[in-house]
Amino acid sequence: MGSSSNMADDENRPTADFHPSPWGDFFATHNFASDDVLKEWKEGIEVLKPYVVRMLSATAGEDAVDKLVLLERLKLVDVVERLGIGYLFKREIQQILQQVYETHDSTDDLNNDNMNLHDVALRFRLLREHGYDVSSDIFNEFKTKKGEFKEELASDVEGMLSLYEASYLRKQGENVLDEAIQFTKSHLEAKAVDVESLLSEQLTHALERPK
Repeated sequence: MGSSSNMADDENRPTADFHPSPWGDFFATHNFASDDVLKEWKEGIEVLKPYVVRMLSATAGEDAVDKLVLLERLKLVDVVERLGIGYLFKREIQQILQQVYETHDSTDDLNNDNMNLHDVALRFRLLREHGYDVSSDIFNEFKTKKGEFKEELASDVEGMLSLYEASYLRKQGENVLDEAIQFTKSHLEAKAVDVESLLSEQLTHALERPK
């Protein structure tokens, strides 16, 4: 898929080995965090800033961009922006999003066993938030032949929350996202009272103040 002219970055993208850092897989494995935890992360960000830059800047290779590696970087972008410090890594974030936009193929991605509702919705949301023209049709792939969202999705709380947040970036006439709001909200409200406390806090917060 070609890139939009207004988002193209004329600078050469940095290529680097993905060196280990003190954070390891921290961002990839901590998708939910309380406000107190986020505050602690923010306070220590200056010390770890060089490592974040390295993690964001590393690419998968020259011949082909590894979509799974980019997905992990996308999750890091999400955490960094939720911390409110995305401005510190503006260049690196733009490079990642441009690569994701240029390499993603919505239908093919669903044939990858490593892709799921959370990943698809996260990618959609971040690209739209940053002005990329991406189609919401991908979410029709999560529907039954009758045109309803698959009920088994309700057990994937993380994916449902991600879809709920993404659906608030809908445009006029995007019925699939209108339906997604209703589907996810009803299930998430029910889940908020019976999941572990930290996740419940995240769900309640999201339902009160959707992105």
